[in-house]
Amino acid sequence: MNTDELLDIICKSLKSILGDKACFNVLFNNDVVFSGGLGITSYEYMQLIFNLEKDYNLAFDNEIWEYNKIITIGDLMSYIHTNKICPDCDRYINNTTFLFHKVIEYNSEHIPNKVAIISDFSDGITYKQLWLFVKDGIAELEEQGLHYNDSILFYLPNSLDFIVNYFACAYLGLRIILCDIKLIHELIYIINENNVTSILVDDKTIENIRLLKENHILCCNILRANSYILKSDRTDIALRNYKIDENDISIILYTSGSEGRPKGVANSYKNITESIKNYCRTIPFNKSDKFIAAIPFYHSYGMGSCLLAGLASGSTLIIMSSFQPEKVLNVIEKMKATVFHGVPYMYKMLNYCLSKAETDLSSLRLCINASSKLNLEDAKKFYDLTGIIIHQEYGSTETGTIAFYRNYNFITNLDCVGEPLLGVVVNICNPDDKGIGKIAITSNAIALGYINTLDFSNVNYVTGDIGYFDKYGRIILLGREKRFINITGIKINAYEVENVICNHPKVKMAYVFGIKNSYFGEAIKALVVKEDSSLSKEELITYCKSKLTSYKVPTQIEWCDQLDLTQLGKATMNNQY
Repeated sequence: MNTDELLDIICKSLKSILGDKACFNVLFNNDVVFSGGLGITSYEYMQLIFNLEKDYNLAFDNEIWEYNKIITIGDLMSYIHTNKICPDCDRYINNTTFLFHKVIEYNSEHIPNKVAIISDFSDGITYKQLWLFVKDGIAELEEQGLHYNDSILFYLPNSLDFIVNYFACAYLGLRIILCDIKLIHELIYIINENNVTSILVDDKTIENIRLLKENHILCCNILRANSYILKSDRTDIALRNYKIDENDISIILYTSGSEGRPKGVANSYKNITESIKNYCRTIPFNKSDKFIAAIPFYHSYGMGSCLLAGLASGSTLIIMSSFQPEKVLNVIEKMKATVFHGVPYMYKMLNYCLSKAETDLSSLRLCINASSKLNLEDAKKFYDLTGIIIHQEYGSTETGTIAFYRNYNFITNLDCVGEPLLGVVVNICNPDDKGIGKIAITSNAIALGYINTLDFSNVNYVTGDIGYFDKYGRIILLGREKRFINITGIKINAYEVENVICNHPKVKMAYVFGIKNSYFGEAIKALVVKEDSSLSKEELITYCKSKLTSYKVPTQIEWCDQLDLTQLGKATMNNQY
């Protein structure tokens, strides 16, 4: 890329950002200053770098993001030429011939000494070392008698164990079942639905599994994840040729179902690979990035946008087994982390801690929010405390990430969820006269389907979300067609809670919905019509606790004489008002 071509690229990118800004003409002078009245703001500068990475496939290290080091366009061009910035061909994500499960092997060959994982138990494991652990895990799993197409349930928090076993299982062609480690009552259903033969646990989660085993309702083989790694002296394991078809089921992620039970979403090797490529080609992660991995890996957001995207970009994952806001802030400051994936609840907790003690978060260049909309008060407080704008991401378990908003305008980052990722087409089905309708997705990243049907289409898959495009082509979400309650980013199906309550012999009818909660986003409220007047709130809550995971138990119960019903005898949303 010669100087004229590079200048032309920079100028085109600036024009797309600034439009008719008054000082636009002077920007084409190589001596223009990027700060002050004659230049562009730090946010416009960051947007410029975003555009150069995304639209022209340039890969910068983190120094380029330091606004005060690049003063003029001439400085930027000099930096690019001096550092030989070019399309990052070493990135796994740019190699279209591999499926996702080979990312560790690929990086071990191309960036062997780059640190891949930092955790509580390790100061730094390189991609070369991580690949050795994965190979050791493959050998151990085979010795345990696990073979192609066997189903294995991961009942693990974020950890090095999770990652090693995840890639080892994917290499063997096992079906990996991921679910919330807080689930207990639902586990038997998930295990039976998938014919699970083995469950992977650690020292903490084994207690719940042991309880099920003692009650004689569990017959699976229990494997301790930490028995597979950091113990073997086999450093030169020769892997045989594991034949994996790109359409094989690799991962089954459990999400709330519309009929009262968790639903298993089956993902193939191909659609997971496409999902990662769409995400990483849209958002310019690079080998210099350090991801804070606090979102649970068993969640599609934590799995795709954090774990797989980070490794596919050759970045470093700093693993947090759970979200502890004070610890997260300390780690960001100490480790100079650059990327943080969170949900509204996390940002609220970070705000609380930041207001108590100052923390240097200047290393962060990307803060991302997903799962639900971030409210204006929390976003503004985070910005006031840190100077960092939070970017909105939109996706689902069924589709992977759909859209991302990378603009540095504070207000518009809250009003919309951005533009579709590269490789994703969004349509509005049956729009009304205002353009509002159901959001439908066309993408090769869409999952195969729910495990009992596998009937998803990668053309115009209807998400169940309602929204429209604004005049700039950004997606505006208005809500969901079905009723879900969002507690700290966890989606609770109101129908599931209703079914449990209505199964109580003293209950005639119930309606469950979410109410605003200042700490958790939403809380669960139940309107209940008694069948037997002797029923107390304490009795009903105790019953719910015996049938539901703790966070699904209503925090408020209100007795009603009757509920508004549809013609089919179902309680309607009118009961909320």
